[in-house]
Amino acid sequence: MLASCYEAGPRGHGLYRKLTAMVYDCIVVAPSLIPSKPGDRVKTDRQDSELLARLHRANELTAVWVPDIEQEAMRVLSRAREDMKLLERQARQQKRVKGLEAKMEKALDNWSLAPVVEALMALRCCQLMTAMTIMAELGDITRFDSPAS
Repeated sequence: MLASCYEAGPRGHGLYRKLTAMVYDCIVVAPSLIPSKPGDRVKTDRQDSELLARLHRANELTAVWVPDIEQEAMRVLSRAREDMKLLERQARQQKRVKGLEAKMEKALDNWSLAPVVEALMALRCCQLMTAMTIMAELGDITRFDSPAS
């Protein structure tokens, strides 16, 4: 009997369902459960398929549970919701960042290091927030004895 296996991936488990419906032996393997040699970093489709075939023939692969169509659909919806929640959190944080940046810009007018910030902004790719952050971390650079220190 023909036996097959493949790595689980983002495309779902449709291939598994089709093969098992035709009464072929098929397993799905999580990439993290595929044994690999230390330092073996080169990956090509050909090398991956040959490795999977050898490991499958030697019965050294661990199959993962394959959900039915209904379960997989719910999993997709659940994961999509989690992705949206992450984006929602990031959007809220972006508003907070913008608020802090506005406060920083307002505080710049009265800051003794404002001229140094403006001088740093003359450098290519050094914008206001970067220059302000550098100076906030360094402080008064005249405290250094030499450029090396």
